[in-house]
Amino acid sequence: MFGLNPVETHLILGIRLRRLAKEGKIKLILVEPRHTKLAAHAAHWLAIRPGADLALINGMLHVLVVEGLVDDAFIEKHTKGFDVFKKTLKKYTPAYTAKITGLNKEQIIEAALLYGSAQAACILYGMGITQHAQGSANIQGLVNLVLAAGNLGSAGCGLNPVRGQCNSQGVADMGVLPDFLPGYQGLDDADAIKKFQRAWGVNLSSEAGLSLTDMLPAVDAGRIRGMYIVGEDRVIAGPEVNKTRKTLSKLDFLVVQDIFSSQTTEIADVVLPGASFAEKDGTYTNTERHVQLLKRAIMPQGDSRLDWWIISQVSSKMGYPMNYTGASDIMRETAQLTPIYGGITYERLKDKSLAWPCPDASHPGTDILYKDGFLKGKVEFVAAEYKKPSVSTSNDYPYLLTTGKWLLHYHSGVLNQWSEGWVGVPDAGIVEIGLDDADKLGIGDEDWVTLESSSGSIRLRVKISEGSPSGMLFVPVHFRQAAVNALFSTDLDSNSSIPELKMCAVNIKPEAEAKQ
Repeated sequence: MFGLNPVETHLILGIRLRRLAKEGKIKLILVEPRHTKLAAHAAHWLAIRPGADLALINGMLHVLVVEGLVDDAFIEKHTKGFDVFKKTLKKYTPAYTAKITGLNKEQIIEAALLYGSAQAACILYGMGITQHAQGSANIQGLVNLVLAAGNLGSAGCGLNPVRGQCNSQGVADMGVLPDFLPGYQGLDDADAIKKFQRAWGVNLSSEAGLSLTDMLPAVDAGRIRGMYIVGEDRVIAGPEVNKTRKTLSKLDFLVVQDIFSSQTTEIADVVLPGASFAEKDGTYTNTERHVQLLKRAIMPQGDSRLDWWIISQVSSKMGYPMNYTGASDIMRETAQLTPIYGGITYERLKDKSLAWPCPDASHPGTDILYKDGFLKGKVEFVAAEYKKPSVSTSNDYPYLLTTGKWLLHYHSGVLNQWSEGWVGVPDAGIVEIGLDDADKLGIGDEDWVTLESSSGSIRLRVKISEGSPSGMLFVPVHFRQAAVNALFSTDLDSNSSIPELKMCAVNIKPEAEAKQ
């Protein structure tokens, strides 16, 4: 498990994993700088130095090669380029890897042996490994690891992203990506474009759109003058909060469609009142690709309207009529145009969920991917080299800050902190700090402090935590009173354009008015 704290962020998964680990039914390798609630139950807790994940992955691969634990039959049948690739692993000896990661070489060897010798082993990962300037390289490293061990195409194996929200997978499936049509049909696929053009009666561009993090610079440059944001508090969801607010304020026209007010709705020209999950029909696609039917529990409250209806009305007013009569109409169109959803209908989903690919009505769904190999033939090993993070501490900013979530809160707090009496809502943002660092600074629980980085500053209360290692601070992302992303720069992964939101060098300054 890399960069994931499911006991706090994915409660059902976390409960099951902790129970299975406690009962000895699974052996857990936990790669996590902080001592989270799963660490006590892990066979190996690897308290890695932040930003060193790829070095550890390559170090584990080195051990698999040296100890003969690679799956030669799988590699020969399903991959290419392994002989060239493994030459890049020679320098990642346990001793070399230990220096980079802050672990000892015995930990690295034992973890690699456990993973490589298991009959079935899966990898789970979260944003703790993706929200880095080297995030896409981290994932390429994990791909190399599962390929080398042959841990794909059978039960209990795989490389599994644990998504940040319950329908993140479904949103991606439906084409909310700059370079794909629904069902991951690429814009470079002329036949796919013709198919959608015929169905929709429009001409489509084959040019990829902008990624989310490329849109704001385009606003500053005057290339984007209007924006329509659905279901996100964009102001505080990304880095450099104050700059984001200023950039969005430059737009000629900003529309926000959401269910509660947020810092983004506050600067919108028009706010469209969407409906919550309980007020609408539809489907969710979970991280296992299972498409699940969502049934409305109550009618939309107040001025709320169904999201598909709002979008259809806006489209019709702009000159392109959308004549859907319900969410099931949209699902039927999805099945007609999207091969991986071809056999998924509301009628079938009434009985059970179905995992895509499900190409036709007689197909049972695909619970395990890659049983028969890869769709496009052999997969190539691609060397992913560790690079020293650009973020580093200094005399001015001697602490390393990371972020994450708390169990009783949800993302930016928009969905839960409007509720009066909500359990666990503090009156300010919180910074967790280890006891040794707190003693050195002369601060205690509930004291006020200011965190400063080269990008900004925020004021928070202190929470002494045994889970925070020396030199590291942790701030939950949920609190608008102290939007922690204001401290982060706009450094991006060059491949995925994901911002660096898991590492930041900061200073922590106690305030004279402590314990107000």
